[in-house]
Amino acid sequence: MDRRILHTKRLLRDTLLTMLCEKPLEAITPTELCRRATVNRNTFYRYYAKPLDVLREAEDELVATIKERLQESGDSFENLVSVCEQIKEDRLLSEVLLLHHPDPAYWARIREIAKDQTNSQIDTQTPRNDDPPQFSRWVSTYTMAGATAIIEQWVKDGMREDPRTVARFIFDMSHHGFHHYNSGHDLQ
Repeated sequence: MDRRILHTKRLLRDTLLTMLCEKPLEAITPTELCRRATVNRNTFYRYYAKPLDVLREAEDELVATIKERLQESGDSFENLVSVCEQIKEDRLLSEVLLLHHPDPAYWARIREIAKDQTNSQIDTQTPRNDDPPQFSRWVSTYTMAGATAIIEQWVKDGMREDPRTVARFIFDMSHHGFHHYNSGHDLQ
């Protein structure tokens, strides 16, 4: 794609995200967005029909990046670090999606991607003979709910911790559970 188009789309995206920190999406008009972004309205309409389209495109890009990062290597810990780094790198989008314009459907997409990745890892493990088959799916669901809740809390708290620290906590809690944490083991 042409660099000028990418620049214009990025400008619209960043301006919209800043505006979403100030007011709800429904209150943002294309005219206001274009004025603040210093982009011609005709240019806006060349790529988008409404501000929601700009937000959806940003969401889709983040989902695609997270999916890529979860599949980068066979090392699930390093993949998790990579995802946390991406969330912190795209701080404004992460904050908007969690704090200012939370969309349960968006976070359900993220959980499904992560759950699919976890399921593929669980499927390569030898199941315990006495466990019913649905237990592996329950483990995946439980793990993803906890992991996404930790990431959501990290974003709400201002992402002060290093992405590697957050990933280590999620990884250790997922693999060793509360007993490991409660018994005084260092999770960092």
